[in-house]
Amino acid sequence: MPTTDYELAAYLATQYPNANAPLQKLIMAAEKCHKSIGKTTLFGKDKFAPALDVFNAAYRTCIQALERDGHLHRLWNTAAEEALAVNEAMEAFSDAYPNWPRAYKFWGMMFQAFISDLPEVPDEPSPALLDWLEARESSVKAKQAFAAQGGHMMLRPGAYDPRKLPEPLRTEAIMYLKEREDREG
Repeated sequence: MPTTDYELAAYLATQYPNANAPLQKLIMAAEKCHKSIGKTTLFGKDKFAPALDVFNAAYRTCIQALERDGHLHRLWNTAAEEALAVNEAMEAFSDAYPNWPRAYKFWGMMFQAFISDLPEVPDEPSPALLDWLEARESSVKAKQAFAAQGGHMMLRPGAYDPRKLPEPLRTEAIMYLKEREDREG
């Protein structure tokens, strides 16, 4: 049976100081999900649904920890980048902790599901994105004009922050703004 590579585990603890423990919890949650697929309690209650809830919570915690560690850009994460960052960490952890094969198998299935559910970003901005960008620009200009006269105006987060938009507009807006930032920067 494969055993833990303690040297690699120590290295990963330096690479993922905030995400190390959440990633280990994600591995254990994935293991529990894999074990509970298709199983029910004595009274017929599904065991997989609560295990999946724990897995999803651990996944979100991992993403936040990866942001704190600098493996994800805090403002411009798309769902694909989040899944890819967690996958990269899970691949590294599978080398350090190879004694969780079912967990890594379940993660692989979930990773494919995360990636396949993502909307494709079109070459041209959608009409909905163009409307949001226009509204965003006018809101920001109004706020700046108001501030220039000594006033203060608060904007709703959805008016300027693409992370507050619903999918698929969220991913499209983030990718568009990131591309524009790269061109200008």
